Amino acid sequence: MVAAVGQGPSANLITPVNNSTVVPNTSINLAATAIAAGGTISSVQFYQNGSPVGNPITSPPYTSSFVPTLPGSYVFDAIATDDRGNTKVSNSSTVTAAFGTPTIAITSPKADVTKPNNAVRVTPNIPLTISATATAG
Repeated sequence: MVAAVGQGPSANLITPVNNSTVVPNTSINLAATAIAAGGTISSVQFYQNGSPVGNPITSPPYTSSFVPTLPGSYVFDAIATDDRGNTKVSNSSTVTAAFGTPTIAITSPKADVTKPNNAVRVTPNIPLTISATATAG
């Protein structure tokens, strides 16, 4: 093990953008910069909620990705390590994985704008057509 000596490196998490939202099962790009003061960067390791994401990256560009499989909040950061054993934790970024709110509309029969709340009168044995959409975010 190398004993930490001198000034440590700098680390900056570039992506993901803090407070962003993605749909579960969508890849999140991770990117960081790291600069060694008086030495060289030996690795950059990305973390999600304190757990390593993949293996340490030993040469630039320092990039990786993560796919959240469940809705929830995910906090990302990176740790840069220089050739003298010094480390620096980057800024963190929080990403929320969530499904969008669906919208539902009755498209047939058409709403009667002359009635309160654009009411639709349904007659027995007359088919209804309903459409629904869901958007990300």
